[in-house]
Amino acid sequence: MKKLQKNFVAKGNKIQKKQPQTFWQTKCSYNVKKTVIIIDSCFWHGCKKHCRIPETNHSYWVNEINRNRSRDKKVSKYYKENKWKIIRIWEHQLENQKQINKIFQDLK
Repeated sequence: MKKLQKNFVAKGNKIQKKQPQTFWQTKCSYNVKKTVIIIDSCFWHGCKKHCRIPETNHSYWVNEINRNRSRDKKVSKYYKENKWKIIRIWEHQLENQKQINKIFQDLK
């Protein structure tokens, strides 16, 4: 995330974290020009590439991740209904500079 923040600031953007108008609390969203960028953790949001559900308490973790996915849909719906642009990315995408550059293209 630090790499993404550094790129935003370098391009002249101001990042405001946890603004009062956000629909939910998170450490990983940035509001720029009525665009919300949501960074989903691979584990907590069930990334198909990287999420490995623990065998211990398996049903608990499946329910927890499904509940997060359900909330993700509600959050996306809220922003769409309020005419915000949503860019939702996976945590692992921040490892690749090309993908970070694509996020900036999507902001234009």
